Amino acid sequence: MRGVVLVGFGGPRSLDEVEPMFARIFSGRVPPPVLEAGLQRYESIGGSSPLPRIADEIAAGLEGEMPVKVGMQFSAPLIDEAVEDLLTAGCDELIYLSLTPFHSDSAYFGPLERVRAAAGAIPVCAADPIGLQDRYAQACARRLEAALVDAPDPLVVFAAHSLPLDGSEDTERYDAEMRSAARGVMACFPGLPWTCVYTSRGARGGAWLGPDAADLHAGVARTVVVSPLGFATDHMEVLYDLDIKLREQVEARCLTYRRAQTLGSEDDAIAVYREAIEAL
Repeated sequence: MRGVVLVGFGGPRSLDEVEPMFARIFSGRVPPPVLEAGLQRYESIGGSSPLPRIADEIAAGLEGEMPVKVGMQFSAPLIDEAVEDLLTAGCDELIYLSLTPFHSDSAYFGPLERVRAAAGAIPVCAADPIGLQDRYAQACARRLEAALVDAPDPLVVFAAHSLPLDGSEDTERYDAEMRSAARGVMACFPGLPWTCVYTSRGARGGAWLGPDAADLHAGVARTVVVSPLGFATDHMEVLYDLDIKLREQVEARCLTYRRAQTLGSEDDAIAVYREAIEAL
């Protein structure tokens, strides 16, 4: 029997879970200023992340002939726990399905290796990231269309998580996948201006993949319409880095901010994840 491990970064279900999650991210003691900033940010978006709930809903939508378990990198339920549950259920082959839309070492390949390590001798097949599908671009286009309604002089801004330029990531591949997906979306909106930006730089400093959202130039646009193309679900990077930080930046220039919805766990999102599994 095959089983699916649905893997994401993680997110706290309450403020009490922020420190344990950060301890996993930082491999031990969390610098107090980092923890304080994290708590403040989660408080600003309601005290929790919607990611665990959305992941559970996606898993429920995918379950049928195969069991599906959620495993997060840094919050419960962890990857090892999800794999153990599937093996206990009698699975003799696992499918790795990532919530991240594009290839990266930190969000796609790293968790894949953790699944394989936890699975031991059990074979693990990796589904391609969902952002490589035409169906993903079409689903994002539908959400962008809704955000564009009656938007005066819009500039479409595709956003994704930045990556460090220290050699630890294949940033050229990541950027190429992001821009390819953006072109797929914009095929539905010929003539509209658009650009790509990267957000959510890590705390370690150094050079990161750009252009950074902070350097966004809207030109003659009056409305900035953000498509969170690099984020398949709502979480901190969407609800804080885009809806609070980027919004403040846009509105400080007397422009209107709008954001297209992420895929979440809607029916067309489930179809995207199902296609990734069926392509194996």
